[in-house]
Amino acid sequence: MNGPSNPGRIQCGVNSSYSCHWASALLHSAQLPLMLPIHILGELAKPISLSCRLFGNIFGEDMLLVAFVSLGITSLAFLHSPVGLPLQLPFLFLALLTSTLQAAVFMVLSTIYVLLMLPHDEHHEQHEHEAHAVSPATH
Repeated sequence: MNGPSNPGRIQCGVNSSYSCHWASALLHSAQLPLMLPIHILGELAKPISLSCRLFGNIFGEDMLLVAFVSLGITSLAFLHSPVGLPLQLPFLFLALLTSTLQAAVFMVLSTIYVLLMLPHDEHHEQHEHEAHAVSPATH
C-alpha cells in the first residue's frame, strides 16, 4: 500500500523482496537520527504529563477545600466565635468522588502507557505478507 494513506511504507512485490528489504532498511536508518530523540522525548513526556495532571487535580481540590474552610471561619468572625460554618462539607464528599475517579483514570492511563511500551505482536502482518507471497495463481 504505497499511497497518500500510508506514505512511509514501501510496497514490495513478490519478485523484489530482497531489494525491498534493503530499501526499507535504508529508509528506516535514514529516519533514525530524527526519530530517536523524538521517541525518547515522547516516552519521557508520558509519565511527566500523567504526574502533572494528577498533581494539578489534587492540588486544585485541596485549594477548593481551603477556600471554603476559610470562608466558613470568616463568616462568623463578627460574633468572635471559635468555630465557623462547615461550608466545606459538601466539597468533602465531592473530593471523595473525584479522588476515586482520578485513581481510576490514573490506573487506566498507566496501564495504557505500559502496554504501549511492551513489544507488539507482529504476527498478523507477517502472515498477511506470507499469504500474498504464496497465492494459488502463482502455482
